[in-house]
Amino acid sequence: MIKLRRNNKFLIFAAIALSISAAVVGCSDVGFESVPKISCDGLNRDQDTSCYSSPNSLTISFSFRVGDVDILFVDDNSGSMYVEQQKMANAFPNFIANISNLFYQIAIITTDVSATPGNTAVRNANGFGKFQDGKFLEFYDEQKNASGLKVISHDTPNAQSLFKGTIKRQESLDCDAAGFNPQACPSADERGIYAANLAIQRGEANFFRPGAHLAVVILSDEDERSAGGLLEGHASLEMEDLPETLVTNLKNYYPTKSMSVHSVITNNEACRTAQTQASATSKWPTLGFIGTQYKKLSNPSASLMALGNILKGDVGSICASNYGLQLGDISRNIKNHTMDAPKQLSCVPEAGSIGIITQPSGYENQIQYSLDEKNKIYFYNLPVGVEVTFSYSCPKY
Repeated sequence: MIKLRRNNKFLIFAAIALSISAAVVGCSDVGFESVPKISCDGLNRDQDTSCYSSPNSLTISFSFRVGDVDILFVDDNSGSMYVEQQKMANAFPNFIANISNLFYQIAIITTDVSATPGNTAVRNANGFGKFQDGKFLEFYDEQKNASGLKVISHDTPNAQSLFKGTIKRQESLDCDAAGFNPQACPSADERGIYAANLAIQRGEANFFRPGAHLAVVILSDEDERSAGGLLEGHASLEMEDLPETLVTNLKNYYPTKSMSVHSVITNNEACRTAQTQASATSKWPTLGFIGTQYKKLSNPSASLMALGNILKGDVGSICASNYGLQLGDISRNIKNHTMDAPKQLSCVPEAGSIGIITQPSGYENQIQYSLDEKNKIYFYNLPVGVEVTFSYSCPKY
């Protein structure tokens, strides 16, 4: 049995080598293939995870706390979005009510990515680079007071005011006031998946906790790169824009984590038509596109689920007059996944190699678990707050 130290720096990587086609444009077919290879080497940054090598096997150990959930909001900060940002802020109490007994932490990023051609210049509209590329935004309260925090949690005083003051983007409002002058606006090339990939790759310290469920909540009136790479004349998707890349990146960087993606988007043709009609008289033009790529993440296909530990999310409508009901549904989904989501193992554990330690002690004998055909382990009968260290051995290949 290996008892893990908190916040240790050992690196373990249950490596799943990824073969990806070299070029991706528009709707091109992309090959994602998982190749089994188990090693202690790699790029994994799961904290509280260790790997020990012996002549014939690897002993892998990781720790998690029951009730941990990391929630990443992806906020479309283009000029057409301020009204929708206000709706999200107003509905936040409905969201937080359902997860109040969990150990949640929340960060916010935008859809602005500097890799977009012509979008590399740092300027006030992109926070001189601070609002771009999946960087966590600093939280400001509704009176525009800086908190110095980039992650808020269950224990953060005034967390609701901080969320509301930050999800509403001044740069979006300024863009509208400037008549959508490109020099005064964030990027209009929304790349929420790209930004989320960058956030995962950057691995902000203390946010991506081992074994904690990752819930991504996307707010946007357009698709990835506006039209999702599906319409001629619009930007093509690159590798980091693809749902497949997000799933495999999470698996490769944080193999013990599960993920669900929840989208408040232009969800159907009726919503898209309503936005087009409303734009004729609205101060905020909202000529949206149906969020096809975001819907792929929220309703993952069997092939997408085979690439990593992604679970079904929710799809909400950005056209709703009030986001309270759908944010309530999203938070209930997140709570269920937080308690029930599986952890990805690197192999079928060798016979007799499984070990479990709990803190407080005494829960070891009441824990139940099951392993599915994809080497995902499900734990049962664990109350919120219990810390678990789980160890197992894999044969070397």
